[in-house]
Amino acid sequence: MEWSPNPIMLQLGSLTVGWYGFFFTVGLLMSIWMGHRVFVQRGIEEKHASNLTFATMAGLFIGAHLFDVFFYNWDKFIIDPSIVLDPRRGLSSHGGAVGVIVAFFVYSRVMRLSFHRVADGIILAAVWLIPTVRLGNFFNSEVVGRTTDVPWGIVFVNAGLPQPRHPSQLYEALMGVVVISLAYWLHARRARVRSGATFYLTLGVYFSLRFVLEYFKEYQTIAPNFPLTMGQLLSLPGAVICFGVLWVRRPALRPLRPARRASDST
Repeated sequence: MEWSPNPIMLQLGSLTVGWYGFFFTVGLLMSIWMGHRVFVQRGIEEKHASNLTFATMAGLFIGAHLFDVFFYNWDKFIIDPSIVLDPRRGLSSHGGAVGVIVAFFVYSRVMRLSFHRVADGIILAAVWLIPTVRLGNFFNSEVVGRTTDVPWGIVFVNAGLPQPRHPSQLYEALMGVVVISLAYWLHARRARVRSGATFYLTLGVYFSLRFVLEYFKEYQTIAPNFPLTMGQLLSLPGAVICFGVLWVRRPALRPLRPARRASDST
């Protein structure tokens, strides 16, 4: 299958709307909207949701930009350190995750809020960016997969790649749907789920799935004979830390209280 969409979604005079920008904006708006909802549902004042929106968005962009420069473009940074000031460079999803965590950690400390309560709310908002960003990558023919002979292999014409490749962007978009489903399954059972468990389990599953899906993506930045990609090297510590914290703070689910019999109240 050949894939050669117009990267421009909409052109209105001098206003140009690209597919990536469209999908990123949709994910961002969903994150903001759901963030306000889940914070209120979890008993945190809505003003904190508004403040955290700005704090975490700043952390998202700064972290994503810095990780892209230092982990994916280190050789270029060594030659020209000024690229760290270039906002047009790419965004790293791992860096975005770290930037968001740092932002809400600082905010929760300053405002004397429970870190784990805030973390559970933030992860329920942030997960909406996972599938939308990857759909944007797919329409932009970027972050492509490795060459393959599977029937659903895609030739990314706009990227100048003549061989069929795994549509790894769609794999990760589907992963995003799985992660969203898990996060909101835990949210629906929040009366039983220990504070912080939604955050650590959702993030741990995301990093684990991301580690596996990296085997289908184009090899990035490490020496050709090295067994792991940069994405796997960044995912592995995240998964280990998240599941390690879950183990230390076990059990993640509180036991159900037995229903009281009618005779108990007499």
